[in-house]
Amino acid sequence: MTFEEEAENSNFEEMGYESKNAISNMGPLFLYSIILACSLLVLVALKLLLNLCEKGKKLYQWISQALFFNIIIRFLIEAYLEFAVSSFINIKHVSFTSSGNKISYIVAAICCIVVLLMPVSLFVFVVHNY
Repeated sequence: MTFEEEAENSNFEEMGYESKNAISNMGPLFLYSIILACSLLVLVALKLLLNLCEKGKKLYQWISQALFFNIIIRFLIEAYLEFAVSSFINIKHVSFTSSGNKISYIVAAICCIVVLLMPVSLFVFVVHNY
């Protein structure tokens, strides 16, 4: 996967946004996002497989509480600004010249949706649970 590497402008470059691609600007946050998405898939598979026994239900409940209340919400709050800036830069400069740019645009579109829905969804979550 190749990216066209050029900064938006010198100010963005000084802040660490050295590309117009969301994936390269996110850096490790993109990898953490993939890991969290895979852990959610494992959680769904665990629910389907261990739904039959009581021990499986307890294990599923413990993992889901740890994953949702600690890791995912904290990660989204911490990475919110990075997702927003990286995805908005990529959306502003759409380029389909390489496969990396196409994938980066898809990731940027998904991040834009998450960024736009996150404040409302966190508010609903807090009101509903507390």
